[in-house]
Amino acid sequence: MRVLQRASYFVLTAILANSWSSNAMAANGSQLIGVSPKNRAMGGLGVGTATSPAESLFKNPAGLSALEFGKKEFSAELGLTYVGLNTTADVGFGPASQSGKTLVPTLGVAYSADRLTVGFGMFGYSGVAVDHTGVAIVNGIKTEYKVIRIAAAGAYQLTPTISFGVEPFLTYSELALQTITPANSRAPHGGVGVGVQAGVFAKLAEDLTSGLSFTTGSTVNHKDIIDFEGITGATGTPGELDSFKITTPWEIGWGINYKPMASWEIGFDWRYVGYGSSQGYRDYDWKSVDVFALGTAYQLDKVSLRAGFNYSSSPIDNTSGESGFTSIQGHGVIKAVQSSFNIIAFPAFTQANLTVGAGYDLSEDLGVDLAFLYAPRVSRTRAGTLPAAFGGTAYSYTGSASQWALSGGVRYRM
Repeated sequence: MRVLQRASYFVLTAILANSWSSNAMAANGSQLIGVSPKNRAMGGLGVGTATSPAESLFKNPAGLSALEFGKKEFSAELGLTYVGLNTTADVGFGPASQSGKTLVPTLGVAYSADRLTVGFGMFGYSGVAVDHTGVAIVNGIKTEYKVIRIAAAGAYQLTPTISFGVEPFLTYSELALQTITPANSRAPHGGVGVGVQAGVFAKLAEDLTSGLSFTTGSTVNHKDIIDFEGITGATGTPGELDSFKITTPWEIGWGINYKPMASWEIGFDWRYVGYGSSQGYRDYDWKSVDVFALGTAYQLDKVSLRAGFNYSSSPIDNTSGESGFTSIQGHGVIKAVQSSFNIIAFPAFTQANLTVGAGYDLSEDLGVDLAFLYAPRVSRTRAGTLPAAFGGTAYSYTGSASQWALSGGVRYRM
């Protein structure tokens, strides 16, 4: 009964945290590099490293079977990440800068019974937040997009060294894209999608583990978002609000973790994130990316010191020589309009992420963790020529973005 009461407390607290959160621009394209403070401090490891319930639910559910549990085999964590994003956009009329901050919640719980471990998680992990409200030189664009995953997973220990995990999940996402022309200031519209994740976690040796995982996409249709024809003057029916479908990108990941000594560990993860074949992202010419994470942790009695590095190329490329029209979910738009949205509304430019953090064990079962991330400024330029019907003039749009994040969390086991 006490276990259920404590689990209920964690769930209710996370629901409140979710009600506070709005949007987050993340570090690997549109995604946070990790959801647990422990793992974010280690560069976002999680596929081949079993250190927290939430991160296993995010990256490899089979890792639940390798978590460290207390005497009653229950583990839980609750965390918050404070994300700051600074961007500048220039579409030929001078720079427009903005900065924003938001809270992103994390909840993960797990319970182990012999060879079966079950887990539940709820966390924000993807989104965009840009607000140029009233700034005419960038059409007053304001973007609000957030994704929350609600997941239940089971991990089964097939042998003493190999575990398999499966995780059906729901994604709840909200999207709003506001502009001055056409006048559009609608509140975010949300919806629910479904997906599944599966993984394998192996203990290759006493001090060596590895994991492999696959995550499907999850599609949500956000209704009545914006009038694409009203922006571009292209063929279609201006004055009608169009819906916009977004599929969270599918992923495949592999990771490995090695402990040279009991107090020191080092890990490496590789993940492939399929933006280029995912609806919504491919409409804006996003490319799929490889994500590389390297992290380490060292235990000093009750204190853990952590550091890491995470890198992925931006899913938005530099371009030149653009011209003509393109299609965004069946709506004809000028190529330049597509590029302006990438520069202003979806500035997923940051690539390298430097992370540090620490943890402190308040008791055998209770601990706290902190993590800090910094992503240096990266710029992107999109250039080309407008169609003849729109003047045939050359354009060059430039945007830049940098990011920081501070995470804190509490972990408990019994």
